[in-house]
Amino acid sequence: MTKEIEHKKQEMWDRIEKRKLAKMLSSSSHPEQVIGKFKEMLKKYNKDAKAVSDKEFDDKFVKAAMTLGLETHFPLAHATRSLTQPLAIEFANSLSKEFKVSNSAEKALVQIVANSYVRVMNLSSQLNDVLHLGHATNNLNGFYAAVSKDLDRAHRQFVSSLTLLRELKMPPIKVNVHTKAAFIAQNQQLNNNPYENDKG
Repeated sequence: MTKEIEHKKQEMWDRIEKRKLAKMLSSSSHPEQVIGKFKEMLKKYNKDAKAVSDKEFDDKFVKAAMTLGLETHFPLAHATRSLTQPLAIEFANSLSKEFKVSNSAEKALVQIVANSYVRVMNLSSQLNDVLHLGHATNNLNGFYAAVSKDLDRAHRQFVSSLTLLRELKMPPIKVNVHTKAAFIAQNQQLNNNPYENDKG
């Protein structure tokens, strides 16, 4: 019995040591490490603001904000121009409420929808600037063509990602079919009376 207890103690000790070692060896980009270091820096900063340099604070803040990006929309803001950052975040928050977003896949998709919408707005603004010049050159025509192509791409991404989000949040369709063989295609009509076609 004593040997068994000793063996269990040793196993438990080995597990603790492995966890400690794993923590020591884990990447500095691991979420737990990033958040842990940010918390340590905040404690130091709250005791003495001068003990933390602006660069250290900014670096650790950006890493922590990016780690929690699905909640804070920090990656979305980082991917857009400063002028449209508030619009992107507000749109993402509105979509999250509208579609009652709950899991990570839906949160990520909301950010893609918001990002592609903001890209459509930014590219449309660039096209407007070119059109308001009132003249054309080879360089302007090339720029116009490139921006138009990017605008089409951003619009397609917006529509497809928004459609996917809608489909993810749609309730599943329940279909009960009482037959030995059923072939259901798109837009096919289902008759309630299976014997209706046999009349006459």
